[in-house]
Amino acid sequence: LPADAATYAWQVIARNDLGKVASAVRTFSVQPLAAENVDTLIIFPQARLQAFYPVQEVANLASSLSLLAGDRRVHGVILDPSTVLTVTTAYTAWDALPTNVAAANAVAQAIKEQVIRPALAEYPNVKALILVGNDAMLPFRRLPDPTRYSDRLYGKVPLRSPIGAAFAAGY
Repeated sequence: LPADAATYAWQVIARNDLGKVASAVRTFSVQPLAAENVDTLIIFPQARLQAFYPVQEVANLASSLSLLAGDRRVHGVILDPSTVLTVTTAYTAWDALPTNVAAANAVAQAIKEQVIRPALAEYPNVKALILVGNDAMLPFRRLPDPTRYSDRLYGKVPLRSPIGAAFAAGY
């Protein structure tokens, strides 16, 4: 079996009305998806989420995402960018300066270059990308907004928030 395969054993014990016991054990293996069969990448920053949310809630989410990834209509692989050194280094810099646009973009770039791009090379038939988390977990890339029309629509976003700071700086 491949190193990432899982082997399970089921044991069934039955007792009839006369007290006679019968037992059977069956083992089976679950093979990981072959790279060419992966259709969906699920970017799930589990380690980072655990720093912000109750561990049990994150565990429940991880379990649900595992079921989603295993669905025959999804054929997904879950990737945790918060376990990649380059990404965690960028997260640390951004956490120190949460309203810094360049720091947020550095995290987004690190995730793209160190997680997503290599995964797309490894799994050539990916059709979908699922991002799990809000801007604090997976920062949305801040791009300059050359229009000034939209600025007035964001009046309720606090300027001290990471997104508010980006808006105020013209992103």
